[in-house]
This record gives sequence, structure tokens and C-alpha cells, in this order.
Amino acid sequence: MSWEAAELVRRAPAVIFDCDDTVLATARTRWRLLIRTARTFGVTLTAETIVAAWGLPFDRFVATIVPSVDPGAFVRRYRLAMRVNRPRPTKGAPELLARLAARGTRMEILTSSSRALITQDLDAVGLTPYFAWIHGHEETPFHKPDPRALDVVVEHLDRAGYAREELVYIGDSIRDFRVASARSVAFVAVLSGIEPAADFVAAGLGAEWIVADLTQLLTD
Repeated sequence: MSWEAAELVRRAPAVIFDCDDTVLATARTRWRLLIRTARTFGVTLTAETIVAAWGLPFDRFVATIVPSVDPGAFVRRYRLAMRVNRPRPTKGAPELLARLAARGTRMEILTSSSRALITQDLDAVGLTPYFAWIHGHEETPFHKPDPRALDVVVEHLDRAGYAREELVYIGDSIRDFRVASARSVAFVAVLSGIEPAADFVAAGLGAEWIVADLTQLLTD
């Protein structure tokens, strides 16, 4: 457990979360649905294709993984599948969000996914009320790892009275780390996604700011 990371999050007045594989276990519960939805259109979609496009804004992601399918039709069918198949939070996410909320921490999400899709899954697991705002890809023309993607959240929090030096960003990808670092926002990496600790260290993040899962950020 990284006590430094846990203490940093505990003291932060505001925390920014990535969503996919940080709060919601997307790779485990949603990649299967993407593959099954593609199959209903006669398209064979592989995990390798998903990984290669992972992190793109959702509209570009869909166009990349199933280029022969009408994006609107695909998303409609995918959302129906999402409703039938319950999502799952990542390990420790409900407990950490509840703990931070009890302390009065303001929490917001920055995601490359669609705000509607993220809200649908967060609603299904009862986590939406913890977040003051969910920033989807629709809010800005800039997307991770472009650091300007984070500006919309930092400016939103600034208007709410939270200074940049008071913020902590929690994410599972190097893209998350790079946008936070470029905007001088403290960052904690959680290894609930597809990127290992060694990649974060190679990118310049200290090992003390890397945790295996969100349970390691729980403190009294």
C-alpha cells in the first residue's frame, strides 16, 4: 500500500477520476458486449482491435473498431445490451467514493467516453450521485493525451472555488498521467486497467503514487 498516495487523496478538497477501468471495470464487463454487438452486424471484433483503439473519444472509437457499421445504429444496439448486462465497479470504488463523500470531497469525472454511456452504467451501480459533474468527450474538442482535455475540468473546478494545487487526478492509463502532469495536477495511478506499473514508472511517475486498486486509497 502507498501511504503517500492515500494521504494525498485523503487531503485533497477535490478529486478528478477517469472512469473506464478506474471507477467502472469496463474491460471486464463491456468489451464482451462490444464484441457481441459487432457480431449482430456480422462483424468479427477482437480484443486486439479494441485495445488498439482504446482511449479514443467514443465516437471515433466506434468508427475505428467497426468502420463498416453505421455508428448510430451500433451505439443504439450497444446501449440496449448495456441495460441487460449489469456493469461492475472496480475493486474498492464504491467504498472510496463513499469515504470521500463523507469527508466532503468534491468529485468529478473526465472520460473519453460518452457522458450518456458513462452515466447509464454509473446509474446501474448507484455511483452517479457521488459526482458533481461528468465531463464526456462531447465537452471539448481536445482528448487525452492532449493536456487541453483536462482544462475543461480544471476551469470548472476553479469556478467552483477549487485551486489547481488542491486537485488530485486518479486514472489507470498513461494518457491520464500525461494530461495531469502537463497541467501540474497531482496524479495517482491505479492498476485496474491494462497498463502495468512499469509503464507509469517509465513515463516518470514515482512508484509511491501507484496503487494496485482503489482499496489502497482508503484511510480512516
